[in-house]
Amino acid sequence: MCGIVGYVGERQALPIVLSGLKRLEYRGYDSAGVAAFDQSNGTVHLKIKRAEGRLDNLLKVLKEDPIKGTSSIGHTRWATHGRPSEKNAHPHRYKDVVIVHNGIIENYISLREELVKHGHTFLSETDTEIVAHLLQRAIDQEKDFEKACQKVVNKLKGAFALAVLWAKAPNKLFVAKQHCPMVLGLGKDEQFIASDIPALLDYTKDFIFLEDGEMAFVEPTKVVVKKFDGEIVRRKSHRVDWSLAAAEKEGFDHFMLKEIYEQPRVLRDTFRGRIQSKFDGVQFETFKMSDAEAKKLKSLFLLGCGTAWHASLVGKYWIESFAKLHVDVDLASEFRYRDPVVFKNSLAVAISQSGETADTLAAISEAMKLKLKPLAITNAVESSIARKTKSVIYTHAGPEISVASTKCFMAQLGVLALFSVYLASKRGTQNKKWVSKILTDLAEVPEKISEVLKLNDHIRNIAKKYKDYRQYFYLGRGLSFPMALEGALKLKEIAYINTQAYPAGEMKHGPIALISEDWPIVCVAPQDKIYGKAISNFEEVKARGGKLISIGTEGDTELRNRSDEWIGLPKIREEFSPFLTAVALQLFSYHMSVLNGCDVDKPKNLAKSVTVE
Repeated sequence: MCGIVGYVGERQALPIVLSGLKRLEYRGYDSAGVAAFDQSNGTVHLKIKRAEGRLDNLLKVLKEDPIKGTSSIGHTRWATHGRPSEKNAHPHRYKDVVIVHNGIIENYISLREELVKHGHTFLSETDTEIVAHLLQRAIDQEKDFEKACQKVVNKLKGAFALAVLWAKAPNKLFVAKQHCPMVLGLGKDEQFIASDIPALLDYTKDFIFLEDGEMAFVEPTKVVVKKFDGEIVRRKSHRVDWSLAAAEKEGFDHFMLKEIYEQPRVLRDTFRGRIQSKFDGVQFETFKMSDAEAKKLKSLFLLGCGTAWHASLVGKYWIESFAKLHVDVDLASEFRYRDPVVFKNSLAVAISQSGETADTLAAISEAMKLKLKPLAITNAVESSIARKTKSVIYTHAGPEISVASTKCFMAQLGVLALFSVYLASKRGTQNKKWVSKILTDLAEVPEKISEVLKLNDHIRNIAKKYKDYRQYFYLGRGLSFPMALEGALKLKEIAYINTQAYPAGEMKHGPIALISEDWPIVCVAPQDKIYGKAISNFEEVKARGGKLISIGTEGDTELRNRSDEWIGLPKIREEFSPFLTAVALQLFSYHMSVLNGCDVDKPKNLAKSVTVE
């Protein structure tokens, strides 16, 4: 999500760290900072410089007040806790401890409350600063830096990559990894650390990859890797001969494919700290609603464009089914031009990956004029939509480079699923046993997605057979209809192939006239309560010569035998089938785009953030 770079050795550290951060700019960020042991005046002291915005702003700060030293850590931040600002930028310091951090500390609220009881005060809104306080407190108690580090990492829950400088050890770095990437770059009498390989390729090709639950103490002439319980780990280094472009994509051919494969991690991050530890409820760090407020709600409006609109259609199904609450789904570009019937105590939810979508901004402004309570679901802290609504739930997908949204769509689905259960629990429409079971099932979705990703080669082979067809139908019913819309959009966006998506039951009301051998049909049909109806609709298509590419549930021989091509997905609770069908549809579109020689990551005529009406 964010970028970390560090160096210890004999060279000037800042040029190396800043160069590494520059290499990580493709990951996206909203502030930057460095810390180093300054040796410019004949003494050694720890200095920090930070700036909101781009690295160029940090370079201006350093030009006015340079730091010269041989040990340093640096960071580019993508905000998750606290708005983008200089005070929330990393590194954070408490007394002798300076720290940078990627990830999300799930239990930061309870840790912060514990520290406040002991008289600690905080300068930022971040979850990171509390780790600096915890580590300094542990050092004071243990009188030993390494023991203190071990003590603290075992207190943290969630996902984190940490890099630490300690004022009493100018030639030593501490790093730790749990569910966030961290690599060690090896040199002669110098060592490097980073959150991603591209940061270090100008300086070394030899790496040690930390695994979850591991920490390392890094000095110019040695690296000691330990597990969180203190056991020493012996690990060989690996030679990496990637080009910079390949390294940025972590070996994937395109950012889109990389981001498709990141989706299990993205969902875990989106769920992290929100599904309560005993699966007995949902909590949001930036949004709260009392039981009484939830019970008073009369209706919801979900507002979005493109992929966000498709996510809203799925969200409508979940909210109405789980929370028994009426939901209208509007294309944001149309909402402001109609005159909706609005009930008192209704909520308008604006869904936008960037938080800057002009049509969605206009729609939520109109909703607020109609006295609807606003809420934003977005990936960007302090974006325009987040600032306007002042009530927001963040998706925690991290920066998305490819124009076609994949992991941000997945994170939107994740938040909407959580929000639906949250409302159901608050409104008392479902009992505690139901809440526990559905959250347990939801927590298993990331692993199910990992299973779908194993079908990548199979899906590529299907795409090879069908790459020359220039028109497609996408069909689905119930929850699968929004996924048919999303799959069709992806094929349009990145492969430039004409597609039409319909609820399968609507085919006989006109579109079936177009069915022929030259018009393949992608059927989205996991086994659910209306599966039998969908099968009948597909049979109508098959009888008229249509070629069926079916996406269903593994073990479903009935649909498989009717299909020309078959993609069987793992069994899952039927309400959560969109998480899996989305991945299969993304992979099919991706391979169709590649096989047709299109620019996958930068499709023509499209922009990542649509900031005009």
